[in-house]
Amino acid sequence: VSLQWPYLFSLFCASEVALISNYLWNNQWTFSEKKFLKHEWHQGWLRYHFACFPGTLYNLLIGGYLIHEGYSWWAASFWGIGVGICWNYLANKHFTWKSS
Repeated sequence: VSLQWPYLFSLFCASEVALISNYLWNNQWTFSEKKFLKHEWHQGWLRYHFACFPGTLYNLLIGGYLIHEGYSWWAASFWGIGVGICWNYLANKHFTWKSS
């Protein structure tokens, strides 16, 4: 089934779904020694989204630019996601789950 959504809208929606699931995985496993619990969980989720905003923006800008330049959606997405992943990991390691 194809929804025929524009590339950037589809990428934004996919990025948001990824952010939500990645926060859950990161909080549970990647940064489990600094896990947000109970009332801290929502604060951690907000910090995570804030830290990931530049990575999501890089993803959208790189993907949009490469699509505009004639690259396939999968190549554009690969490069955008790659840059976003690097930013998001480092930003969250040093901001969201930083050592106190």
